[in-house]
Amino acid sequence: MAMGLAFLGTAWVFTPQIFLGLFTPLILAKLLAYWLFFSSLAVIFVTDLRWYYIPDGATAAGIIGASLFTFLNAGGGYPWRFFDRDMVIGALLSAVFAAAFFLVIFMVSRGKWLGFGDVKYAVLMGLAAGFPGILVGMFFANFFGAILGLALVARGKKKMSSQVPFGPFLVAGTLVAIFFTDPIFNWYLSLTF
Repeated sequence: MAMGLAFLGTAWVFTPQIFLGLFTPLILAKLLAYWLFFSSLAVIFVTDLRWYYIPDGATAAGIIGASLFTFLNAGGGYPWRFFDRDMVIGALLSAVFAAAFFLVIFMVSRGKWLGFGDVKYAVLMGLAAGFPGILVGMFFANFFGAILGLALVARGKKKMSSQVPFGPFLVAGTLVAIFFTDPIFNWYLSLTF
């Protein structure tokens, strides 16, 4: 039921033309790319929450979906005429930055603080969120993880040394970045400048 609602919501937000009966190849390609992406997020969320494991296949599918919708959105509907290279470069640089950031944490902790699946997921997150979305996504992933981790420790359900799956928080951070980067970033800039 959750996935059905997510698919309907994705169509409503990202390809509203579908509800007007416009089924062009570009619109359908965007919708399928978003569905592939969000399906992979659902798999990653559930498998990491339950088994502390992020499947490579789900990450790869998410990377394909994120790459496709980034490319199609950069085209503005006409990739061969009005292609926004900055959007694509921003997404690629965000993917490299996020993966490098998590790789350093993985190497410093020798896999104790987060797993290598989280490093691979960071590529997916960067491609989907772009810049400055990756900053918002990484902040909220860590924020949500810290809040829940501290709450579990305070209630005696976990110890400070206990493992907590980070994948669900990465997925939550990615969703915040995709849907709310602009208002969050504009609000932050209004406070600092």
